Amino acid sequence: MTLPANETERLALLHRLQLLDTLPEQEFDDLAALAAVALQAPMALVSLVDEDRQWFKANIGLNMAQSDRSASLCAHALHSETLLVVPDATLDPRFRETPLVTGAPHLRFYAGAPLTIEDGLTIGTLCVLDTQPRAGLTKAEAEILRRLADLVVRQIRLRSDMVRQLDTERAHREALERRIRERTQELAQISLQARRDALCDPLTGLGNRALFQQRLQLLLEPQRRRAAVVLLDCDRFKQLNDTFGHGAGDDLLRQLAARLASELRAPDVISRLGGDEFGLLIEGIDTQDAALAVTQRVRQAVERPVVVQGREWPVQVSVGVVLLHGQYDAVDAVLRDADIAMNRAKQRTQDKVEVFETGMHTALLARTTMEEELWQALRDGCIHPHFQPLVRVHDGRLYGFEALARWTHPERGPISPAVFIPAAEDSGLIIDLDRHVFRQACEQFRAWHERGVLLTPLTLSVNASARQFLRPDFAPFIQEVLEDTGVTPELVHVEITESLMLEHTPTVSANLTALRSLGVHLHIDDFGTGYSSLAYVQRLSASALKIDRSFTTRIGHADAGEELVRAILGMARALGMHVVAEGVETAEQWAWLREAGCDLAQGFHFSRPLDAQAAEAWMQRDARLELEQRRAAASD
Repeated sequence: MTLPANETERLALLHRLQLLDTLPEQEFDDLAALAAVALQAPMALVSLVDEDRQWFKANIGLNMAQSDRSASLCAHALHSETLLVVPDATLDPRFRETPLVTGAPHLRFYAGAPLTIEDGLTIGTLCVLDTQPRAGLTKAEAEILRRLADLVVRQIRLRSDMVRQLDTERAHREALERRIRERTQELAQISLQARRDALCDPLTGLGNRALFQQRLQLLLEPQRRRAAVVLLDCDRFKQLNDTFGHGAGDDLLRQLAARLASELRAPDVISRLGGDEFGLLIEGIDTQDAALAVTQRVRQAVERPVVVQGREWPVQVSVGVVLLHGQYDAVDAVLRDADIAMNRAKQRTQDKVEVFETGMHTALLARTTMEEELWQALRDGCIHPHFQPLVRVHDGRLYGFEALARWTHPERGPISPAVFIPAAEDSGLIIDLDRHVFRQACEQFRAWHERGVLLTPLTLSVNASARQFLRPDFAPFIQEVLEDTGVTPELVHVEITESLMLEHTPTVSANLTALRSLGVHLHIDDFGTGYSSLAYVQRLSASALKIDRSFTTRIGHADAGEELVRAILGMARALGMHVVAEGVETAEQWAWLREAGCDLAQGFHFSRPLDAQAAEAWMQRDARLELEQRRAAASD
């Protein structure tokens, strides 16, 4: 096989990208899976051609991690700027003696799109393979394969940028570690003195809460230098204790204490305040950037796995910071605000550091008030469903409604769902809120039916928090409401988020099974923003996907948004599922979705969520339109 003219440069680029022999990555696996689904192929690869081998960064359906370059069909694609399509490898003199053709898996069909990264340098292919011969690729299939290959190239470039950034951060961290080692002796002497101090934590040898409060009080004196107060809490500490016992927790705390002590300067103070909470007093910090730099250094030291009772345990911490600029008089106020910031950091999924701002305390008070008022509103019946129409994309006719919670406060007027829904989730009131809205929506459908407003069957979509599925009474509650109101189960769509895909408890499985047995349909809401994967989607047996509005709004823009929507539509069709597009706001988006073959849509272009009276008027207008269309058809 003739080598490409730029083989030396090509191999240098491949190795510089640091892709070879790395762990699987979801982004590449998903793109390979999309290629397999879209082209209905049993096998799909992201193949990288090395000096004497081809190695698979993503592998769908082929039971090997790499093969010799001499046996590689992908190596031939390096010579082409377009697709390499082999309808039947057994009839192609280039490949009919190739081991992958003559032996397992007995390849017949191959189609590969080159992955050209820069300056005409191709490092491999995105390819699909089949053990059956084909006539080739249609124009549409070839375009899909090329566009997916473009997405693979984009992901490779993004990954390369991240690798360079991590290398830079590693160099900075090593420089910090060298500086820390130079102060180890000084810190060891301070640690010895702390052990001799009466105000000492016996488990870790650090100072305790009393010592911390004394030192903090000194920092509040006007003549003291500016400083940062840092509270640090170990996430999942209770889970460690519950799983392996308190001895394991004590071992973890001692190791964390040692790591923290190794990161601080001589004037600084570190104490264990109780449980898994540590406090740091760092002098000479007068800006938020300086405080964040210190906390970042501390987190890098702490957030490494520890070995506890022979087991490796991952460590993640949440950090709250208060800057002392002479604005505090009381120790309790400082610790209160640092605790508020730390709890705010706990809500993050990454970069779990928060520097306190006055608005946080105000927001906490407002949030507490909000939860109290929300509880009262549920008791008083002040929360009602509004109904947003779902329309058929091909003709814009009404298909059903999604019931959405709306709250009108007696003094402040309408409260945004973006405000009270998170409050309900955090407080646990989401259980009562979801059920309240579902029952009221079903009762409204019954009222419409009894009054003859529902001339044709319409679907009712409702949201259900993942917390609902963790309760054994959820499916029985749904069944009870449907029996009470007479709403047809097959017309009810329960919308679940992708976070539920990570729950594998027997209670969740029992609820899902029971709802399906009732005839209730499951829709996956906000698809594409969370844990999207073919395996998860198939496990839930959902009947429809709802494309998140973040993808819909990108339709018509020069990015990969439209291709991602097309890929989701293709995947849904392959799985026999319907697709609902959320957040349709323009006629152009509707037209694009109609051309792409989307089934249903909702959004402000069609209608905002409506109260019951306005929704009834919407149905009547739709019924008149249908009657007019029938009369027009009859006259023709």
